[in-house]
Amino acid sequence: MMLAVTVYALVSRVALLHCNTFDGVIASFMRAHFSCDVGARAYLMSASIIKHELERKTMAETLDVVNMLPSTFEPKRKFRWILQIEGIDAFIVKTTARPQSTIEEVEIPWINHTRYVAGKHKFAPLAVTLHDPIAPSASQQVTEWIRLHFESVSGRAGYADFYKRDIQLKMLDPVGTVVELWDIRGAFIVDANFGDLNYEGSELAEITLSLRYDNAVLQF
Repeated sequence: MMLAVTVYALVSRVALLHCNTFDGVIASFMRAHFSCDVGARAYLMSASIIKHELERKTMAETLDVVNMLPSTFEPKRKFRWILQIEGIDAFIVKTTARPQSTIEEVEIPWINHTRYVAGKHKFAPLAVTLHDPIAPSASQQVTEWIRLHFESVSGRAGYADFYKRDIQLKMLDPVGTVVELWDIRGAFIVDANFGDLNYEGSELAEITLSLRYDNAVLQF
């Protein structure tokens, strides 16, 4: 009886750890210990049952009909939005990025292995492109903001309380309802490119801005 329990336990362990070579291991074990005994055949049957159960549990999952059919939804559209910056008319904004988060990775070495944890978080600069109308002049609006950072005539720099501005980025639904609102806080200019000019094309004049900011909060 004790031998039977030991054999059954061994068969079960082999089934769990070595399913891919299960048949060969069981057959070798039974030939070595039981020859063609009736008990051996009973244990082989138990082993087969265990093997069948393990194979059943490892079969590929088949999705049900509910998950196979697509769910309907109204997508947000890239062309339904408005960017509001103090001192910049919203209708001259041509393109904008949404906030981008970057989280540093910190390595923790250990013998032959390395694991990772999250480090400090920061936001990437916000890229904004403006049309440059004759009136109102986007060049003038941007220059006035730059002068709050640094005044090239006098050589004086400005206080952060004056040159940092809050921004709101609103995404809209088909009827103009705000469905996504970003509060972008403490934004200032790190790069303002007034673009190039040429006689050959018919392109519109544009201004590209890179704005660094302290924080961005997705309100909804």
